Amino acid sequence: MLSRIQVKNLAVIEKIECAFDSGLTVLTGETGAGKSLLIDALSLVSGSRADPSMVRDGAETAEIIADFWTKDHQDVEQSLSELEWDDHETHVLTIRKVISKNNPAKTFINGHSATLQDLKQLVSPLINIHGQGSHEKLRRAELQHKLYDRYLSIERDLDKLNKCYKEWQIIIHKIKQIESSSQANEKELDFLNFQLTEFESMNLEREHIEELESRHRIMNHIAEIKLHTSQALNLINDDHADALDNLLIKLRIEIDSISNIDQRFSSFISTLDSMQIDLKEIESELNNYQAADEINASEISLIEKEMQKLFDLSRKHRCDMYELINIKNEIVEKISNIEGDHFSIDKLKEQNITLQENYYEIAKKISHKRNKNKVKFEQTIEKKLLELGFKSFEFKLNFEHLSEGNESCLGTELVQFYISPNPGQPLGPLDLIASGGEMSRICLALELIDLNATDPTTIIFDEVDAGIGGAIAEIVGTSLNQLSKQHQVLCITHLPQVACQGQQHLKIFKTQEQDTTSTQLALLNKETRLNEIARMLGGVNITKTTKEHAKEMLA
Repeated sequence: MLSRIQVKNLAVIEKIECAFDSGLTVLTGETGAGKSLLIDALSLVSGSRADPSMVRDGAETAEIIADFWTKDHQDVEQSLSELEWDDHETHVLTIRKVISKNNPAKTFINGHSATLQDLKQLVSPLINIHGQGSHEKLRRAELQHKLYDRYLSIERDLDKLNKCYKEWQIIIHKIKQIESSSQANEKELDFLNFQLTEFESMNLEREHIEELESRHRIMNHIAEIKLHTSQALNLINDDHADALDNLLIKLRIEIDSISNIDQRFSSFISTLDSMQIDLKEIESELNNYQAADEINASEISLIEKEMQKLFDLSRKHRCDMYELINIKNEIVEKISNIEGDHFSIDKLKEQNITLQENYYEIAKKISHKRNKNKVKFEQTIEKKLLELGFKSFEFKLNFEHLSEGNESCLGTELVQFYISPNPGQPLGPLDLIASGGEMSRICLALELIDLNATDPTTIIFDEVDAGIGGAIAEIVGTSLNQLSKQHQVLCITHLPQVACQGQQHLKIFKTQEQDTTSTQLALLNKETRLNEIARMLGGVNITKTTKEHAKEMLA
């Protein structure tokens, strides 16, 4: 519930502060005193957008602070805890809104900077405003539909339908995507298979390409290799004294002689022995190479042809030979994906049929409940509206059946409120026919049949008593009192029959000092409340009879 509000420099309000009780709080005052400004302030802390023009003349900023008691709203307290905005305050939600003439408005939740979306999410379960313009949301057909479904208590069925509908739409979207691209995919598949044939005609293993390159390089330099092989063998082991083998033997003899005297040179003996072994291995490999047969012409031709094919394919794909391996793998993967689409679309179509059947099965069950309870709901609303002052009121539910392909997460029909508030007037959509005062009383009727959440909520009414008086006004007041046993109710009223029903009575009035006008708020006690009810009954001149009548009403 709303426990406190403080408003500074909002329009003609300089500063007002008030604590609220549970039950029914009535707000009264002369026309133009600024009663609706309190509704505006509550709308702003509920998520409405602020306008710089709202700031009082002569001030730079306006500020609204509202405290809500959240003990009965575990969902709100859970959200605050998850955001780490609870600040360890027990069951308290404090909203602070700062409106500037020159800068964007700022919102704070329990001292933490927040967005409008945060504000709406946290405050929407706590407060429901039926005021001038704020009940426009009831004019939306979708909300009317949801209110009727809430009356039917079919939340579980709707959750199943919504889940099934979303899964179904995802499958439909996938099928459309595949089908729309199938023709292009066929052409691409032909081209990819053609490319793959070129790749598969060659051995693209890295080891094979490396060996091929090596053989090709050797073929092109075979004469040069043979010459250097012969010269290398002469350097290693020849009859002349400068051959490497002879030099290493002589060097070892000299080092061995030194090591007999200086042991530091003894380690070099093993090094020289190792060098002689390595030199023998090199000599053996060179001898093998020298003795090998010449590469024949047919082998040269085959290697040249294979290398040329690799070069041509590399140029075609603008890459080196080794990257051809990755390109081939990419082609294979693309072919697999396209062929997989042909396979998956059949599976998707099977899923589509199953989900469609499930959707219509659930939707049929929901439609049955909607049709079964239609007349009862219409009669319940009509009865409440007649009690609330309409001399003649016809209320009907209009079911618009949706064609195949236009189904929604709400089902196969759209439910809309149709009304005729005056005799002889044809039924028409609520959003086109109802006036502001009628909308407010329709909202009250809906609240009275408990369409809203079962958790206690702060409900605010403005214009609920428009166009009524006498006994009907008393019925409206009694209805508001009845509603306040479950919810906290705030009501702006001009009727004493409604005002006398409140457990708390606030008066809003204007004061003037020099050239300044300011809206003020006062909590009325027993005596001042009696005077206010008498004013509402008798106008400017309050007689003894008027006071007695007011006293009787408050008794």
